[in-house]
Amino acid sequence: MPENSVLVYDGHCGFCGIWLRYWQALGPDSVEYVAFQDLGDRLPQLDRNTLPAAVHLVTAEGTVYHGAHAILRLLGPTSWWPRFLLWLHERAPSFAVVADAFYSWIARHRDFAYKATVLLWGKEVQPQRYRVTEFLFLRLLGLVYFFAFLSLRLQIAGLVGEHGIAPVNRVLQMLHGDLGSRVYRIVPTLLWLSPTDAMLTALCGAGIVFAVLLLVNVVPRFSTLACWALYLSIATVGQPFTSFQWDALLLEAGFLALFAGFPWQVWMFRLLVFRLMFESGVVKVTSGDSTWRSLRALRFHFETQPLPNPFAYVMHHAPVWLLDSLTGWVLVIELAAPFLLFAPRRARHLSGWLLVGLQLAIAATGNYAFFNLLSLALLLWAFDDQAFQWLPDILKRVAGNQARWLSTPWARWPAAAVAVCIAFLGLLQAIDNLAPGTERSVAAVESLIAPYDIVNHYGLFAVMTTDRPEIIFEGSNDGLTWQEYELPYKPGDLKRRLPIVAPLQPRLDWQLWFAAFSSPQQEPWTANLQIRLLQGEPEVLHLFSGIPFERPPKFVRAQLYDYRFTSKSERDRTGAIWRRQLLGTYLPAASLEALSGGR
Repeated sequence: MPENSVLVYDGHCGFCGIWLRYWQALGPDSVEYVAFQDLGDRLPQLDRNTLPAAVHLVTAEGTVYHGAHAILRLLGPTSWWPRFLLWLHERAPSFAVVADAFYSWIARHRDFAYKATVLLWGKEVQPQRYRVTEFLFLRLLGLVYFFAFLSLRLQIAGLVGEHGIAPVNRVLQMLHGDLGSRVYRIVPTLLWLSPTDAMLTALCGAGIVFAVLLLVNVVPRFSTLACWALYLSIATVGQPFTSFQWDALLLEAGFLALFAGFPWQVWMFRLLVFRLMFESGVVKVTSGDSTWRSLRALRFHFETQPLPNPFAYVMHHAPVWLLDSLTGWVLVIELAAPFLLFAPRRARHLSGWLLVGLQLAIAATGNYAFFNLLSLALLLWAFDDQAFQWLPDILKRVAGNQARWLSTPWARWPAAAVAVCIAFLGLLQAIDNLAPGTERSVAAVESLIAPYDIVNHYGLFAVMTTDRPEIIFEGSNDGLTWQEYELPYKPGDLKRRLPIVAPLQPRLDWQLWFAAFSSPQQEPWTANLQIRLLQGEPEVLHLFSGIPFERPPKFVRAQLYDYRFTSKSERDRTGAIWRRQLLGTYLPAASLEALSGGR
């Protein structure tokens, strides 16, 4: 009888060799691996005629297992999922029949199995570890939080401060009056303590500090929790300026990052990436938008997107055949590549690189705040540590030390329960895009977590805009001569260079792009902006780059223009990037005296 367990295999089988080396890397050191060709007189209890057909595991006690049962017995101690499959094999006869039949089929088709293994995994299959992946993700997450908080810090008082466009103190007061004590659960924010400019500034400042701590790997779990809570406090009440999909994505990704160190986080992040990308593809084909269905969407996108950058002008003038081909590739990548995130290693890496390429292309042709940087951080989870072998050894050692530090055994089962709930709701939301109404059965659970943006719907550019209305605010002291207020990044001056501002986000510039497609009644904050310009509020004026008045003008109005890129020859001749045509008045001229409700 052997002192240790012995696994007997076919030494001439290339497929067996690949997976035996993988099992050796995973399995316990107490197991000895012996090719049956080298077995000699050892283990006489084994039938030599059956050895070429299946692997056999002989335990130290002399018990013999073969085929699928032997493999599950070998790998059972290594992880929860083979342990679970072993439990099924030994207690569910129907599962055992299926598992043994599958093993027998593979054993009879080893040449095919070998080629499939090499195609999908390579000639060497290594245990998949994600310590470096996790380390890099948390550093990038800290960088994303840094840009998000910094961008808000520069604008927050003018947007939602006490004298801003949409004062948060009034919003909270109104919500408390409508909801009573329930409001603290429905609107989770630290601003309930003090809805003042000082508190807003303090939250952003603290967010910057904790983002830097996360970036440099100081108390990463606490820093992650602090960043998430602080950003939630601002995003919850920053309407309409914090309602972008990447705000929700940052909160969802930040919440999942709280489970750093737990083995299932890999699948949670891949599911999030799947939902983000796949839902964005689905909404494009289910919205009924003709430009996506006819593959003409990119003929308009580069010109009509919220904040084009210099390369967007170049791409807009690219050949139509190229733009239409790229539109088709966008749909293919968003609809197909996400499924490969759950495939074997090589297919998963292909998916990762396709999605990374798409994000880089989007970032190169537009200013989408921190969305692309956050998406690239999430896409790290398509790759395991083996993909980062080129990194310095010291970084890999630091990543390994962090992984051990983040491990929290006592929290494993509660965290697993939360993860299962989030995964279930996330899958339902993805299915709901294909079959609306699916989520109704879990509406109660979803309503409980909705205020925290833990699980969200995604879907960028479901309908492609084919024109570009722009709201331009103007002031006058006589009602006859009007001068324009210039925002730093949105189109205004026809000759001003296209900006590069991402990963920062000028939120007023962005929100005015949305407002131009709606009426002032649907966007009441635009009237508040008109009042603030009449009052000459410094924090609001700080959001503009060009103020044509030393003192507030007597009248302010908002005009609506249609903006279009100039042709290359027109730009060479005039220097203008844009040409525009007046569509009408968005907000009629008004003075403080005429606005009885002026604030």
